[in-house]
Amino acid sequence: MYQPKTVYGKPFTLEMCKDCVGEGWHDLVTECYNICVKSNIDIAQVKEKFGTLRFYISHGTDKVFCEIGEICNKSAYICEQCGSPGNLLSVKGWWKTLCSNCYEKTKEKEK
Repeated sequence: MYQPKTVYGKPFTLEMCKDCVGEGWHDLVTECYNICVKSNIDIAQVKEKFGTLRFYISHGTDKVFCEIGEICNKSAYICEQCGSPGNLLSVKGWWKTLCSNCYEKTKEKEK
């Protein structure tokens, strides 16, 4: 079975990809990862940036880039922490996509 690699040639497992973001986005990461496995595409980086999921790949067709882009766009409406419907919000100068419950918990932790 094809195993996507990082740009440094090390295996980039699904668990490593999931560890880069909150639990709420694990399904989105899995979708992107499966596209890469099916298309034999190396994963360069997975992260949260400006409150949304970023899933960078080494190469791919326009179709693959569009599929991954559409999945990442969904992250602006899914709470990164729990996976419930969420909104892109500014929290103390940082952009995060959170549901109302996780937003309140985040505000409580900052007090």
